[in-house]
Amino acid sequence: MSVHSITMPTIHKQGIKMTNQNHGFTLIEVMVALAIAGILVGMALPSFTDMLQKDKGIAQINQLVGELSWARTEAIVQGKTVSLCASTNQLSCRSSKTNWSDGWIVFIDQDGDGDFNDNGNSDLCETGEDCLINSVKIASADTLVARIDDNTLSFTKLSFTKMGKPNPEAEYTITYTPENCPSGQSGRKFEIKVLLIGKAYKEGVVCP
Repeated sequence: MSVHSITMPTIHKQGIKMTNQNHGFTLIEVMVALAIAGILVGMALPSFTDMLQKDKGIAQINQLVGELSWARTEAIVQGKTVSLCASTNQLSCRSSKTNWSDGWIVFIDQDGDGDFNDNGNSDLCETGEDCLINSVKIASADTLVARIDDNTLSFTKLSFTKMGKPNPEAEYTITYTPENCPSGQSGRKFEIKVLLIGKAYKEGVVCP
């Protein structure tokens, strides 16, 4: 018996030639892309700036509400009058105008007169003097206008007695108006209210 050999077919492998071609951007394509990017940035920038200003205003309002609440708590805890007053230099009370937008100071008011009494030296908490416990400086074109009760009387200072009530007893309002307050818009202008019991809170009002 003869054995026949099996001949396998020959398989020819054909190589595939790969071609890598790197295409760069033309000058025109780059200029078009930059122009589109510039337009998009120009459209987004006003909205972003407006958002930052709005957030800054809300932060200022929240800070003042917090200062009022803290001053009231300190008056109760320490059993002494604690006062706030508008201040331009954070070392003395503002003597005129109702605008608190330059800042304010908080102090233990030894004689309860609402004025910060100090001899002018570097020690702001000496025996027999009022004791400065906090100061806030605001650099802004926004306004914080303070009124009492029916908005006919203005005030530059506000005191809390050891019972936590405002002195003199009244309801106080500090109105925050941002520099940019388009008519009819909400969420920009706020009123800070201090009730007869001394509680402070904020509420939004529509821009006039």
